[in-house]
Amino acid sequence: MAVPTYSTSGMNGGSKGMLSIPPISAALDDTVWSSFYQSVATLPIEDSEDDSNSPQWRNKDRKMKTLNIGLVLCLNIGVEPPDMIKTNPCAKLLCWMDPTSSEPPKAIEMIGARLADQYKFWQAKLRCKQALDPTVEEVQRICTSLRRRAKDEPVLFHYAGHGVPRPTTNGELWVFNKDYTQYMPLSVYDLQTWIGSPAVFVYDGNGASIAVDCFLAFVEQRRNDAAAKGAGNKGGGAAGNK
Repeated sequence: MAVPTYSTSGMNGGSKGMLSIPPISAALDDTVWSSFYQSVATLPIEDSEDDSNSPQWRNKDRKMKTLNIGLVLCLNIGVEPPDMIKTNPCAKLLCWMDPTSSEPPKAIEMIGARLADQYKFWQAKLRCKQALDPTVEEVQRICTSLRRRAKDEPVLFHYAGHGVPRPTTNGELWVFNKDYTQYMPLSVYDLQTWIGSPAVFVYDGNGASIAVDCFLAFVEQRRNDAAAKGAGNKGGGAAGNK
């Protein structure tokens, strides 16, 4: 299979319609876990009768189970991304399996099944949807289906991008076109919109910290836009009352 080329069609840097959402957790890879842990470790953990400082995403009135997960695997087994620099020796196993031990279509199916089994170890009733080397449209369908099924319960979205280039600083991951001849941009902002909240996002791949930084920037952008919209509505209401 030939190395896909880049496509810039659809790159929007997160400029589409705004959606006000509460904070969304982002799970990080090992390269940025230590800094994430340090920031979390500074949060107050003492019990208090005053819940004003409690995280908004934690609902103490009821327990929330994560029963719906989406696994998006962009592996393109047998084709190295153009920005990939591998050491020798290097890690080869994906979900404890050598992806070159089977034909690529079979290998990615086995890896997806193994990843799902690892999640099901923690939650046997898990409902899992997979997208293997997908297009943008396939990812959108899975995301909206997961949110529709989960309703107001958490959704877990796991993106494995070991077969595509690093995320961009504009906040785009990479998927494929239908013919696997181009890498197509997948906006992290769009993912937030499609999946909604509450949700957990897992970015698994080279340069995952770039996606996490963009993710948090988009969350802050949504908060600011929601606050500005709220202030505008209040001002308009006061003017109308006069």
